[in-house]
Amino acid sequence: MKKNVRGKAKKTCKINVYRDTFCNEFNLAFHKPKKDQCSTCTIYYEKKQRGEITNEDEEQFQEHQTKKEKSREEKRLDKERAKTDRSFTAVTFDLEAVLPTPCSMVGDLFYKRCLSTYNLSFYSLGDSKGTCYLWDETNGGRGSSDIGSCILMHINSLAEKNSAVEEITYFSDTCGGQNRNQFVTSALLYALNFHPNLKAINHKFFERSHSEMEADSIHSSVERAKKSTKVYHPSQWDTVVSMARKRNPYIVIPVNYRDFYDLKGLKTDLNINLKKNSFGRNNQLAESQVDSGNERKSRKCIF
Repeated sequence: MKKNVRGKAKKTCKINVYRDTFCNEFNLAFHKPKKDQCSTCTIYYEKKQRGEITNEDEEQFQEHQTKKEKSREEKRLDKERAKTDRSFTAVTFDLEAVLPTPCSMVGDLFYKRCLSTYNLSFYSLGDSKGTCYLWDETNGGRGSSDIGSCILMHINSLAEKNSAVEEITYFSDTCGGQNRNQFVTSALLYALNFHPNLKAINHKFFERSHSEMEADSIHSSVERAKKSTKVYHPSQWDTVVSMARKRNPYIVIPVNYRDFYDLKGLKTDLNINLKKNSFGRNNQLAESQVDSGNERKSRKCIF
């Protein structure tokens, strides 16, 4: 419909007119997803309906909303900067739901033991390019070392393609077993020491249950493509993911067990402690940064 309107060069109506027409003149409605709702917000609104809100509940909810808006504003500012500053790159990343093999509409296959394939997707905010790292469960899992290894490979790729890049900022959700942990931070510090042109790598986290980001659009495209595709071997997912977006197709990088690193051993070597922040206080990690400082020797982590 969108292409048809563009082709005829007709003036489009505003969104409120569109919503009013479809909701009132037709037997249609805009569906709101019922899953992945924020537990903090849901509990607050349920208490509010019952008239059981306390001052403490109100303070916690307002703090929760402030953190949510702050993280979104951080992403918006970094996205604008990434479009104009060649030395800066901003990226969102997320792990997609498991891709099963075989994947078909045949009912009997649904009850068979499937082989899981994992897709860690990176979305560059500056140029809207998507990069997907794919591996199946025979090569690796979906723990902190697996995710951190893919982040390390992504940093290496960015540094090789653009020698002018000096600062990289990553945005992700707050999953402690995959993203927000000392092993991923160890990988970032290692990458900073390995690439002399890099001066800082930031890892920023969205507020819990409010992690809507551009990388999710990759997963939506893959899920749509999956509905009309038959997959009988894990390697076929590479083509499905790559062609999920017609314009500017996603870059797919197959990963095998040789590409994964022991980040737990690396963390021990680097002696990183996330229990205390840079000021000596108990750490509730909302952002991590590995910084070069003024000299090469002073490279450190800031929480």
